[in-house]
Amino acid sequence: MLYSVGLCTGLRIADLLALNKYHVRQWIKNGWADVWIHKTRKYQRVIMDKDKSMELSVYMIANGVGNMLFYSSSNCKWRAATRQHVVRVFKAASGLCGLQGITPHSMRRTCAIDLYRSGASITEVQHKLGHDRPQTTAIYLLERGVTV
Repeated sequence: MLYSVGLCTGLRIADLLALNKYHVRQWIKNGWADVWIHKTRKYQRVIMDKDKSMELSVYMIANGVGNMLFYSSSNCKWRAATRQHVVRVFKAASGLCGLQGITPHSMRRTCAIDLYRSGASITEVQHKLGHDRPQTTAIYLLERGVTV
C-alpha cells in the first residue's frame, strides 16, 4: 500500500510515513488532504481519487494498529514504519526482481514521469511534487530519459 500511495501522491518517504487516519478521512470526505511536508515546512494540499481513498480506508481498517497508516513489526511489536525499514524492504524487493537503484524516492520520480507522460504540463507536475522551480522537476524527468 505504501508503494501505491507513493506513486499516486508523489510524496517523499518521510511525508508518506507521517500519514495517518485523519488524512484518509479527509481524502474520503474532500478528495484532498493537507499534508505537512517536512522538507519545506509547509502544508501541501494532496489530491487523492475516490477509489484510492476507499482502498486506503479498507487497508486502514484491516491493518489499524494505531493512528499511523504504515507500520512495521519487530519481535512481534508493532511500531510506526521508519525510513530505514522502508529502504531495507525496497532493497530486498528490488534484489529479488533483479533490479538495481530502486529506492523509496523512485516512487516520487515515477509519479512525476507518469503525470508528464499522461499530458500534465511541467508546471502541473512541479506543483504536485511541491518543487519551487520547474528546473528541479525537469531533472526528475531527464534522469529517466524523458524529453521535456
